[in-house]
Formats: sequence, structure tokens, C-alpha cells
Amino acid sequence: MMYGKETKSFEKSYVTSNLGKIYTASLAFAALLISNSQLYATVPDTNAALPLDKTASFIQDLVSQYTRNGDFVAVSSTSGADIQVLIHVYDYEDGYLSMGGSVRGVPHTAFMLKGDVQKVYGWVYFADTNLVYKYATDANKVVSVKQVLVSEIYSIDDIPQPDTGPRPFMPEYAREEYPDLPHLGPLPDDADLNDLQSKPESTKVLWMDIRDMMNGADPITLTREDMWVTWQVVASGLSMFDLNVTTNKALYDASSAYNRGYAYFDNSEGRSYCCVDCFGSSKGCHVYRHADGYGTGRTALHEYGHLLGVYDYGTTAGETYFTGIPEFQWVPIMGNYWYGNNWDEALFQWSKGEYAGANVTTDFYAVASSVVDLASDDIIDAQPLVIVNDTLEWAENFGQINVFDTGYDEDDFSFEIASSGELDITVERIEHIGGAMLDVHAAILDSSGNVVVEHNPKAARYANLQTPLESGEYTLRVAGGEEGTPADGFSRYSSVGYFGISGTVTGAVDTDTDTDTDTDTDTDTDTDTDTDTDTDTDTDTDTDTDGDSDSDSDSDTDTDSDSDSDSDSDSDSDSDSDSDSDSDSDSDSDSDSDSDSDSDSDGDALQGSDDGCGCALVGKQMTADTTTRLTQILMLLLS
Repeated sequence: MMYGKETKSFEKSYVTSNLGKIYTASLAFAALLISNSQLYATVPDTNAALPLDKTASFIQDLVSQYTRNGDFVAVSSTSGADIQVLIHVYDYEDGYLSMGGSVRGVPHTAFMLKGDVQKVYGWVYFADTNLVYKYATDANKVVSVKQVLVSEIYSIDDIPQPDTGPRPFMPEYAREEYPDLPHLGPLPDDADLNDLQSKPESTKVLWMDIRDMMNGADPITLTREDMWVTWQVVASGLSMFDLNVTTNKALYDASSAYNRGYAYFDNSEGRSYCCVDCFGSSKGCHVYRHADGYGTGRTALHEYGHLLGVYDYGTTAGETYFTGIPEFQWVPIMGNYWYGNNWDEALFQWSKGEYAGANVTTDFYAVASSVVDLASDDIIDAQPLVIVNDTLEWAENFGQINVFDTGYDEDDFSFEIASSGELDITVERIEHIGGAMLDVHAAILDSSGNVVVEHNPKAARYANLQTPLESGEYTLRVAGGEEGTPADGFSRYSSVGYFGISGTVTGAVDTDTDTDTDTDTDTDTDTDTDTDTDTDTDTDTDTDTDGDSDSDSDSDTDTDSDSDSDSDSDSDSDSDSDSDSDSDSDSDSDSDSDSDSDSDSDGDALQGSDDGCGCALVGKQMTADTTTRLTQILMLLLS
């Protein structure tokens, strides 16, 4: 990975020498960007996009320019004139290029570009005039430049918050019941808020930069529980992706440019904003704190939606943020999620604009999955329900409804009734309400595939199945639910996420969970070790007051070692174990050491390169970290 002219020295020297200028420019730039009067003031000219080059050639030309020039590249405007861009951040790995910077010699400007031989996306922004040149690949793999609105590259959110009363009761599920799903349940006592990870095995990383909201291990303003919920909501709302939502900066730093995205969390209140379609680039989101984790988490999830490539979902009637459908307690997370504050069964979902009057019909999953892979199906074939003494427990019976390119996911669980019995089970979403997108539909099928009973109650996210059952084989089928119509309600499109199953099934055949293992092991080990060591050391050291030092040292070492080891091991399938071990060890060691040291007494200290506690190194590291953190904040728009 290359970062800042293939080393970090360029970025460090640039930042150190220009920190004051960057800070002043960033404040002015942010003020211009957030100003409503200027945000939509400039209407792009009607000239068609100017074709520049084939995508592969365009990428290679930028890499060559950077290699040749050292800190800048030239890109074209719609008139064909060159724009010289000073590069602050540079990554080029495995054919993927990510660059960030500003226009050379022009204040209040920003530049971003990412891509490979298949696709390029980027822009140059002049804040003082609201002039934006966007670079993108067309269907013929040709990169073109076009003038666009600022709102096409940045989303600055100003979402009205209605007075909706207290937040709803949020059921919690014990985290220890799901050790492989760390984002579930209440805050663990030993949780490290600076090292939360939703899917540690994932290559793709989404970093929540909460460092300025923390004072070491503890939050500055919010509670530990609210910080946990903030992360939990984001992790739940993105659990359908193969993506590790983390607060650990080291994981972000270790990831390749195309495998990562981030948001900076500000410990103050304000209007959150994000660079649109900037996952895999040097740009990210800026998320402001709200009163609790429920609000901060949903705000962060909304901004991450922009980062993954979609805009705000409103209405053709002029509503910037759709306020949802109260009858079904449903609202798109890219709409006005505040309207779901006091809904006990609130459902905040990703959308493709199926509701009546939608002004955006972009398929979120189609866009987002172009940069982050969808999670693989966890239950492909029917698996047995774990039933012990007629009881089902959450810990053994759970799954995930996934997103499919075509069709919808359904998870099947098989069980058998030995004699007639009664079934009373509940299937419920188990992720945090702020990010849990699953509306549950569940059904019991007989051995012929006929529906015995099914349930998907209105404005509720669970299914409760109650019915008598005759002897035979049955299947519990869990799927994403839908309510009303897509135009006035919601479809199965985003009814995805984790669920748990609990309840009782009388007369059921217990699931066989017993495992018998017998092991018989005989081991004989004989070890003989003889070691003789003689060491003689003489050292004479004289130091006079002029700083000269004379030293004589003689050292003789003789070592003899004999070692014999015999080991026999037999293993059979009985749980008996015998072990014999004999060990003889003889060791002789003689050591003589003479040391004479003379030092002057004028008070001069003789020191090595280490100060004894590492304090000098820690001080340097603190300075570097402080500069890096401040730089990341200030360079969010200018990098």
C-alpha cells in the first residue's frame, strides 16, 4: 500500500508545514459547503459530458503523472483545460487507485478519485463558486467529465426532528447466547469501546472514528451504553453485508484502500454530512452526536448509506425526507427516521423507492453491493430444530434472512412429532431496533408442504405460531415479512436480518445432541539430560574524567550436553489413559565474574539511547497521533 507519495513522509511534511492554513481553510470550506443558499445555487451548464480516455488508460496516466511529478496530477475540466491537483493522500495497490487532495494554489477546493480498470469515480470541487466537475465511467468504459450540482457529490443533512415523545422500550437479548454475533445484546461489562467488531473475519472494514467522543476507555458525553448502542445500530443495519463495522483504527489502517470506509464522529451537535459513493476513497462522513445512542446510531447509519452510494429518499411532492407510514410503523432509513422515535415496533429499512410518490427509486442493495459484498446464505438446506424436553431455546435456534440477487431468502427448520402434541413458538428479530430491518413471517408446513399455520401480524416484528399437531414430520419456515402493499406499506425487499426461535413443542422428538467419545492413550517418555557449563568472566573498566574508557574482558565458556528421549504413544477408543515418564537431569554450572568500574564524580550523567521508561518515545507518539487525528478531521473535505 502506498500512502502519500508511496511513503508517509510527504503527507507528514505537508501537514506539519500547513496545519494552520489547513485549519482555517477547512472551517471556511465547511461553512460554504453547509450553506443552503450556496449549496444549490449553481446550475450546471447544459454541455454534454466530455469524453477523456478509456478507463484503464485514464488510471495509468494518473499513476504515471504522480510518479513523475511527486505531489500533483492534472485532470481536465469540461472545456478541456487542465486542473492541477495537489495530492495529499495516495494509494495504488492491486490496480486500484485512490487519491485525495485540493486544487493547486486555489483555496477552498477539494479533489477525490477512486477506481480501477473497470470503473472510475471522482470529482473536483470549487467551494467559493460551487463549481463541481465529476469524473465517471460510462457503459463503454470511457471516463468522461461533467459539471454537476454539489448535492450530487455531498449530502448535507438537515432532518427535522418532530416531538414524538420518549423512545420505545427496546428488548435486549443476552449476548452470551450468541457468541458468534457480537453486535447483539446489552453492553458487556468488559467491552472495549475502542475495539468493537461486528464481523472480525470480514475483509471489508467500516470504521467508526469515535476517538474524539472518548476520553481513553470512557465516553466524554454519552454513556458507555449509548456508545455501545450507536455501534450496535450501525452493525445491525449493515449485517446483511460481509462487512466488519469497527471502532478500531488499526483495522482500518491495515486494510487496502478499496476495502475500507469511515465516518468521523463529532462530540458536538450539528448537521451531519457525507461524501456520496466514497467507500474505497480518502473521503468519508462527518457524524454529529445526538442525545443518545438510538439517535446517534440511526444518524450514522443514514450517513453510511450515502457513503455506499445512495441519496436521501423523499417524495415528488417536495418532501426532502419521507416521513414513513405510521400504520405499519415503517420508514426508510434514508428518509426521516426521527418519525419512528416512539414506535414500539419501528422498522427502519433500506429502500428502492416503492412507496407512493417516491422521488428516488434507486435499488440500495444493487448500488451498495458493487463496493461491499452481501453476506453469504447461512442456512442453505433445512436444519433440525434443537428441541430438548419439548423446549426450544434462543441460543440453539437462530438464523439470518439474507439479501439475494434474485428471489427472497427462506430458512427451514425440521422437527418431528412422535405423538400428538401442541406447538407454541415465537420467531422474533434479535438485532437492535434502530438497525434491525427484519419483519418476520413464519409458517409450519407438513410433510407434503401444506401450510398448517402461519403468522405475520400487522406493525409487529415477530410471529407467534400456536397449533395442535398430529404425529409426523414438519418444517418451520422463516422468511422476511411484508405488510400492506409496496405503495402503501412495504414489501419483502429489505425484510432481512437475524432472528431467534423460542417456545415449546409437546410430543416432539428430542434433537440428538449427545456425543460419545472414548479414548485410550498410553504414553511412555524417558528423558535423560546432562549439562555441564563453566563460565569465567573477568572485566576491568577504568573511566577517567576526560571521558576516556579502557575495558578488558575475558570470557571462557564450556558446555557439554547429552540428551536421550524415548516416547511411545498408543491410542484406542476407550477413555483410559496411562502415562509413564522418567527424567534424569544433571547440570553443573560454574561462573566467575569480576568487574571493576571507576567513574568521575563531577555530576555528569552517562546515558544510553533509552531513557529507561520509554517516555521520550511515548511523547513522540502522542505528538504524531494528535497531528494525525486533527489532520483527519480538518482534511475530511480538503484531503
